[in-house]
Amino acid sequence: MLTFQPVSAHPSGNCHLLCSGEDAILIDASISFCGEETAAIAERALRGHRLCAILLSHSHYDHTTGLWWLHRTFPGVPVLAHPAAIQNFARPGARSAIRALCRNAATLYTGDAERGFLPEESFSSCTPCADGQEIPFGRSCARILFTPGHTRDSLSVDFPGEGVLWLCETLGFWDGRSDGAIQPCYLSGYQDTLDSIGRMSALLPRRLILTHSRMLDEAGSASFLPRSREVASGCAERILRWHDAGLSLPEMLRRYEEVYHDEKCADLQPMEAFRINAEATIRVTLRELRGAGHI
Repeated sequence: MLTFQPVSAHPSGNCHLLCSGEDAILIDASISFCGEETAAIAERALRGHRLCAILLSHSHYDHTTGLWWLHRTFPGVPVLAHPAAIQNFARPGARSAIRALCRNAATLYTGDAERGFLPEESFSSCTPCADGQEIPFGRSCARILFTPGHTRDSLSVDFPGEGVLWLCETLGFWDGRSDGAIQPCYLSGYQDTLDSIGRMSALLPRRLILTHSRMLDEAGSASFLPRSREVASGCAERILRWHDAGLSLPEMLRRYEEVYHDEKCADLQPMEAFRINAEATIRVTLRELRGAGHI
């Protein structure tokens, strides 16, 4: 039986521990400012399980920058990431942006920018994974599935022997609020997102685990992916209406913030990161709809 536990020391970062039999896998590494605490929580939560691998769902700072502390705590455990994520980590511009976001998050949540320190060798332990790659886990395996849309380097993880599917942010973000509202999260590709939703739906999982969130019950799992498609499509249609009404990009960003950002969202994502993502969503939507002849 698969068990699931969030182990990030702060809710703005993602780090999930999944266990089956004697085996365990960590998905994501949380944020640098709470990396040491996250690693300590993960070590206590293992309770004798063998950590098989650390998987990075994509290259964003709130999923990866605690990796240095995990690697120190669990030396020798393989760290797997999408090949495009590893390429991203190697780009000086990307590393600079990641560092800036780490410092901003540390300032916002702790009042101390220095806690956002990111060692130069943070990502040196990463090994590229492949779509469909299987990692022995429990009585079956953990199967890596590339699910682009949130980013080009996004991946989800299927546990076929358990009927459980761990979903990255391509499939949408739910912060646990009682109304079940899902946030659209496609930054690199709108059609990629629809394709990824279709691919995950075809697996017919009994239970879903959502990044930054929880494991859904069977009823919630059955309804999530159809709602995720509706949310992504609704977001694209909204952006198209704003464009047709003649709104400028700054005006669209203000509208987007009014629709998709509130106090609950602010607890989980700094405004700077939200605005970067919002602009990416608007731009990729307009680019793809223009290419499809809708604009």
